[in-house]
Amino acid sequence: MKKTISKLFLVFSLVLVIISYEPVQAMSAKQKQILDYNINYYNDCVEGASGGGSGVSSNQDVLQFAAFPIGSTWNLSDDKVEEWFLGTGTAAIGKFGLNADNIGEITQAVKDAGVSPAFFYGYTVNEGGGAGGFINHYAYDADGGGVANAKKDAEYLVNQANSENSRPAVGGGEPASMPTAEAQSFLDSLPLGSIGKVYIPATSAATAEIEEYYGKFDTSTTRFGKPIAGLMDYIEDMGADPMDPGVDVAAGPSAGMATCNSEAAGTVNERIVQIANEWGSWGETYNTCYVFGGMHGASQAELDEAIENHFTPSKYGIDCSGFASAVIYKATGIFKMWSTTTMCSDTENFEEVTDPQPGDFSINCNSHVAVILEVNSDGTFKTAESTDSGCGKRNGPHYGSYKGEKVLRYIGDSNL
Repeated sequence: MKKTISKLFLVFSLVLVIISYEPVQAMSAKQKQILDYNINYYNDCVEGASGGGSGVSSNQDVLQFAAFPIGSTWNLSDDKVEEWFLGTGTAAIGKFGLNADNIGEITQAVKDAGVSPAFFYGYTVNEGGGAGGFINHYAYDADGGGVANAKKDAEYLVNQANSENSRPAVGGGEPASMPTAEAQSFLDSLPLGSIGKVYIPATSAATAEIEEYYGKFDTSTTRFGKPIAGLMDYIEDMGADPMDPGVDVAAGPSAGMATCNSEAAGTVNERIVQIANEWGSWGETYNTCYVFGGMHGASQAELDEAIENHFTPSKYGIDCSGFASAVIYKATGIFKMWSTTTMCSDTENFEEVTDPQPGDFSINCNSHVAVILEVNSDGTFKTAESTDSGCGKRNGPHYGSYKGEKVLRYIGDSNL
């Protein structure tokens, strides 16, 4: 790598230059909070680890690169990028009959949509361009030839990059047991309009790539490479420094919610509270559903689908221990469904505590469990929980105030 940008904890928000591409937002208060909370993880666990592409010097570079806007030019001319792309032999070139005389039409359509040609063509080569359009997002080509397909694909990239509620992609040939918690935290911390906002929800290979950088997954046995690091290599092949985006950018991302030191419980608790609080609020907005035994026989994919649908309609209903298990799954990436009885007996993953904290579990081993969101001055709790059979406001997941016979703390994986 020709040069490396300042370490994350020295990066400050910069004034954005008004350019023709989609602008990236400055770091939000939420991103700043995550950044401040996780600075030690970033320095202790990520910096200096090996990267994924042939030209990538560190994971820190890859994570920072993911925060750059999809309008980044890397100081490359359109001609330079087009020449590189036409020399790759990617399937889209022949499919749309592209050559030096007509590729400028594709480049202009991409730029008009708010995407830089370097990012668009690099993304296309990463995907192979063998299915619909250029980037394989759609199963079939759109009518209208190369220009229409480039426009449709570029508009998808812009919309995905600016989505505020995306989740990491799973499946797609990667193991069903692949963790996602670190990728989700990293995704949440990224500025809108950024490369990672596209890649992580769009391809499970990028989810696996991020998880490996956080030491939670090993991509050496999977079918696919590391698309973000691969894109960086392509930028180098075009003759540019991938760590110089050519535009002013927002402050860099956080390192996610994970930690590699012994203070794991507090960090995991923070994540549990964040997720449980969000899901508890769904009971005020959606007709969430409680079903006794709900989701206990579900696969990981089925549980993800239930969460995506806010535990509604009734086929996505969830009971109290299913809710607690689902929160742990999304907070840690570890998929396991406990009952209240097995939570109390599972001393490898839970310990009884006498100093209740937000993120702990208020439980009666024979009947009910709730996630503690707040500990009140009188010793009572504000909780998120799933109760009351049926669907409707405050059925299923909602806010409550349950105080059981004991309090359990998730201790789970010591590496979290």
